[in-house]
Amino acid sequence: MKIIPLGWRPSPADIAAEHQLGELIASYRPNSWTVFYVVSGSILWLLAFGLFSEGGWLALVAVLFGLVALFLFYTVYANSWLFFSGGIVRRQGRRGKLIDYTEVVTLFADVRKVVVLLFGFIPLKGGKRQSYKLSLCKTVREMPLHFSDETLGRFLEGAVCRAQLPGLLEDYRAQQDLDFGPLRVNRAGICRTQKGLPLFASSGELEWAELHHLTVERGDLCLFRQGQDRPWVRVACHKIPNFQTLLVLLVEKIGVRMIQA
Repeated sequence: MKIIPLGWRPSPADIAAEHQLGELIASYRPNSWTVFYVVSGSILWLLAFGLFSEGGWLALVAVLFGLVALFLFYTVYANSWLFFSGGIVRRQGRRGKLIDYTEVVTLFADVRKVVVLLFGFIPLKGGKRQSYKLSLCKTVREMPLHFSDETLGRFLEGAVCRAQLPGLLEDYRAQQDLDFGPLRVNRAGICRTQKGLPLFASSGELEWAELHHLTVERGDLCLFRQGQDRPWVRVACHKIPNFQTLLVLLVEKIGVRMIQA
């Protein structure tokens, strides 16, 4: 992750050209906090106007309220995510974080009906959103992203998958374990761990020769052992970090048969 200067009001085209980021796929702002900042700033601005009209020492308080309101409005304007074909820019004022897709360590994807927060804390009934959590290192997690556009969600999963696969394949061929949260993959087979699984699911390992097929149904990944109709393991897809990468690795690289449920 690299900190880059953005200057005042840079266009996405200028950012892309300067840092060779390719095509702009989409820009994103977290809607709930945008509403919070705009409403809070507007209230402070009205209070500032009222106090300033009173004159005297209240005018100083009005100036202070006005500056805070301007800061909140600027926060809405200056903070956003820009998703390019060659990387991500998280804009924060006149600086930005330049993030390559190879720097994304984990990506949790969850498609469901989510609760939208009005003013940042009042729950409202929300529509269907794709909820993503980006982790850029093992200890620092960025803010959750809620996309209503499925195209952006699919692009993000694909970009992270393409960036991660070469390194994972090298580790796989070197007989190292690949960690996918509740599942672990190696040259011998796939192992289910306690992490993220129901308490009744005991740990165990399934060799590739024993794995018959997999399905993705109702938001769950199901792996089936040879000769069994019930899943050997069933895991919610949103609990698997880098789920799309795992799916491509199993189906396209290792050759596990996938059956449409």
